[in-house]
Amino acid sequence: MKRLLHQLFDALDELDRRNPHDLYNAVWFGMYWFGGMDKYSTEGKVPPPPPGVKDKRKLGETEGRHTLDQLKDRMTRLVDGEEHLHEQFLVVAYVRGVEDELDKLVAGYGKGKARMREDGADFQRLLDDPEELAAFVAGVREREPDAETPSRELLQSMVDLTKRESVATLTEMRERQESLELWRELTRPITDHDNLLSFLQQRLFGQLDDD
Repeated sequence: MKRLLHQLFDALDELDRRNPHDLYNAVWFGMYWFGGMDKYSTEGKVPPPPPGVKDKRKLGETEGRHTLDQLKDRMTRLVDGEEHLHEQFLVVAYVRGVEDELDKLVAGYGKGKARMREDGADFQRLLDDPEELAAFVAGVREREPDAETPSRELLQSMVDLTKRESVATLTEMRERQESLELWRELTRPITDHDNLLSFLQQRLFGQLDDD
């Protein structure tokens, strides 16, 4: 049988084929949890439009995205590299962690949209109040001296983004439920008790297929 990492990678490849947006979320969670955000450069970053032109960049285009290949490399290094993390623990924790996050997105859909609207209103207040904006920028510089200073253009893009993304729809609610069900469909065979037991037995006797 294949090792658990490769079973997971096959499932992620299938997820990419069936729903690339779901893959983006799964990659983001993995890169965040496994410390890959600052070890790999994002791809696909779209530069902002000229001043005075409405920013129509989509979610993921403002900062770029990490890739599935980067996540595979990160997880492989965690197991086979100096960290020597337990493969079964890493894979099962990741699968269940993503499932928990997707479940939260389904359960908290309405509340999430409300919070997004509140965030958009906060960004707008900063833009409307020069003194509050200056204090906000100063606070960011104090907390994170090496971070990029938030510009008016960036804050305006966040306002525009929250306006576009904060409207609740039945279609999106259904899509979130379908995302959760698809994740379970693709990953439950991996975390099945018999599959995990077979993996441990074959690893013990050196019978795993590492290709």
